[in-house]
Amino acid sequence: MLLYTTRLTGKPLIDITTGKKFGNIIQILTDDTVSKVTAILTTTGCYSVEKLSDCNNAVTASGCLACKREGICTLGKEIYNTKGVRIATVKDIVTDGCNVRKILTDQKSLSPSSILIAQDVILLKKRVKKSKQPVAPALPVKKTVNTVCRRSGDFNFLIGRTVDKTISYNNEIIVRRNGKISAEAVRLARQYGKLVELSLHSV
Repeated sequence: MLLYTTRLTGKPLIDITTGKKFGNIIQILTDDTVSKVTAILTTTGCYSVEKLSDCNNAVTASGCLACKREGICTLGKEIYNTKGVRIATVKDIVTDGCNVRKILTDQKSLSPSSILIAQDVILLKKRVKKSKQPVAPALPVKKTVNTVCRRSGDFNFLIGRTVDKTISYNNEIIVRRNGKISAEAVRLARQYGKLVELSLHSV
């Protein structure tokens, strides 16, 4: 059962094993990290208890023993971060009777794990920012181009093709229009630097 400190305030604390009343509850005390319940502060003293339960008209417990007032009254305390900036004020503490489950403030609910220490004020732990892992740049994708593998300078693949124009050099005809390319035509075109032109006009 979860217990809200503000709902316990003012109710009598009764030990169900002895039937004794230990005053009316003022507040639940916690350790200096607001994670554990250390004692119950009442109008008659400070007590350690077991199996705390919130009933309609009273708060029951077993094993109520008087103890030294050790712990922190957290209700109403201001909460600051480590930079000294006020974050909120504690409005309520939610426990299971032994451990603090939640700290309710005028801004939001906090977990005990976020508390650094509590004395005159409550300090929050410094948040550790997760470092962003550097993202490796994407490698460029190589485009695969389908090409016909030929040896450099080998234009013999032109032999047998037909040209759509006459290819000549200084009035010397290498191959006439509509004529077929021969090995000799390829040799002359290579000699006169006409291989590119021969290729462009071959079909």
